[in-house]
Amino acid sequence: MSDTALLNIDQLHLRFGQTLQIHQVAGSTNTFYDCRFVGGIPCQTLIITVPESGEFPVLHEGENVAIRVKTSSGVAVFPTLVLIVSESPIYMVYLDYPKAISFKQVRRADRVNVALPVLASNVVRREIRSVVGQISDISTSGAHLQFEKAIGLPGEELKLKGKFSVADIRRTLSLSVLIRSKAQNAAAFEYGVEFIEPDEEQMLVLFGFVYSAMTQGEPNIVE
Repeated sequence: MSDTALLNIDQLHLRFGQTLQIHQVAGSTNTFYDCRFVGGIPCQTLIITVPESGEFPVLHEGENVAIRVKTSSGVAVFPTLVLIVSESPIYMVYLDYPKAISFKQVRRADRVNVALPVLASNVVRREIRSVVGQISDISTSGAHLQFEKAIGLPGEELKLKGKFSVADIRRTLSLSVLIRSKAQNAAAFEYGVEFIEPDEEQMLVLFGFVYSAMTQGEPNIVE
């Protein structure tokens, strides 16, 4: 199962040194080469360099290329243009700032059905605060949400607050997630989200909750 959405570059949360992949659009093969993200200038350029392996295509200024970014829940691809190829002080390629990024969500992790009440707040749109809904299924990489009202659009960040139980341990978590897909039916607004929570302790509790629910074969619900 997959869902496709359009994102902007900020929503990919690129990190210094992260491995990306580059493809020469005019090349005779469909080969993607690894490259490393080293920074950029907002709204102007992204900068990449060669990977540790050293295997990298010969690029020319003005050449059309495509960049692929793999995440825990899917793959993002965007076309761009080589602006500058610099070899001093190190080899760096300056790319035109992307305007349209296609993200395809692919469910890889096993999911378990739950019925967990949560409160959702939209990080971007402050008027959407503490909306009551529920997680209907969950994995270690993402979840499926249901709400009676709209809480956001693909690419927007949410804070999800809920009570999670692992054996006799109960914790209230406030998790950062990114909306990857949105659907609407007569009964509810449905969202597919990816976990982007940076707090390792919170993620450990979440992983424990997911694995415990998988083992029991039924949801862990904390009232």
